[in-house]
Amino acid sequence: MPQAAKIAAAARSSVIPLGVYAFSRLVDTLILFGLRSKQTTDPNYFAGGTVPVQLQPRTYGHIISNWDGQWYRSIAQHWYPSTLPTNPDGSVSQNAWAFYPGFPTLCRGLMHLGLSYEASAGLISIVAGGIGCWLLYLLVRVSGSRFTAAMAVVGFCFFPAAVLLQAAYTESLAFALIMGALLSLNKRRYGWFMVCTLALSLTRPVALPLAAVAGLHWLVRWMRRDTEPFEFEDRVTEGAATLMAVASFGVWPMIAAAVTGRLNAYWATANTWALDGHWVSWLSETARVGGQGVLTFTLVAAFAAIVIVTQRSARAWPTELRTWSAAYVLYLLATTRATPSITRYLLLAVVPWWPLPEVSERRLPVSAQVAIALAFATAGTMLQYAWTGTNFIVGPDARTYP
Repeated sequence: MPQAAKIAAAARSSVIPLGVYAFSRLVDTLILFGLRSKQTTDPNYFAGGTVPVQLQPRTYGHIISNWDGQWYRSIAQHWYPSTLPTNPDGSVSQNAWAFYPGFPTLCRGLMHLGLSYEASAGLISIVAGGIGCWLLYLLVRVSGSRFTAAMAVVGFCFFPAAVLLQAAYTESLAFALIMGALLSLNKRRYGWFMVCTLALSLTRPVALPLAAVAGLHWLVRWMRRDTEPFEFEDRVTEGAATLMAVASFGVWPMIAAAVTGRLNAYWATANTWALDGHWVSWLSETARVGGQGVLTFTLVAAFAAIVIVTQRSARAWPTELRTWSAAYVLYLLATTRATPSITRYLLLAVVPWWPLPEVSERRLPVSAQVAIALAFATAGTMLQYAWTGTNFIVGPDARTYP
């Protein structure tokens, strides 16, 4: 295909996902402006606490850069400490080493060009989220219809915690890298898969489920080698990509150890956010007495993920995307603490947020497609408003944290 034709095809394929994404960002901007009066300006609101927040004035920039955004601000401005800070009793205190460097490094670069931290963080998140939605659309189009691909983007953009796609959080950047890795794997471009995976390993600690996707991809190609070519070079390259994905999970902990001189620097820091210094995941919490609520959530989430990605109509999604969704949900349940943050973590599961491909794969008139998309987006907007007001805005109406 001539270069001009490739560019034209890429432009056409971007209209729907970027249109949906732009509309969803406008909706979330209106939600944030509508709720900003709820943000407290009381400087003692978190007195005695360790949560860094920017309470006043109630600007858009301050609101989108609260919570973890203030940790990323500290990293972008001051970088990481060379030694682990400690409490009076000698234990490690909460510090920047718990936060991965990819996002704040990009912010730091834009800040050197003259942008404020808030503008840098917001710009990076919005751009990365748009790229991720375009890649998601292209990935679903490999095996699904245009409407299924569009609804995958709608479901993702109108997820309850999707306001973070324009906030000073790593969700957008991680999403773009995950979609890039999955699309590269689908197209058997293993070099690009490794690039995306390595970048992801410096953005969020989620490289292991991506390694599981690559491993299953290798295994499927091996089992089909008698009917589909799986040359020795591909076996070696894809095998190396899988091993690299596994190894990349340890890159940031090793960097933290090298800089601070303490082998468990990252893990010791991460544990300062755990209850009594003990990291208890959703899965391990199910074994504790009185953990019926956690047990119910764990079983329902795991069951739902498996059912959604194995239903007959799930063939509309490429294997790599289905495998990622199941592996990622199970990974979250096995490794993350039983906290309200599970909602925003689940944003990156992607597939479950439009779980009805049997609907979108039908030959529906355009009017019906638009009606379904708008109904789904409307329901998502109401959930976003509720989640943002109770989880993200810092104030008396907040019931928990993102």
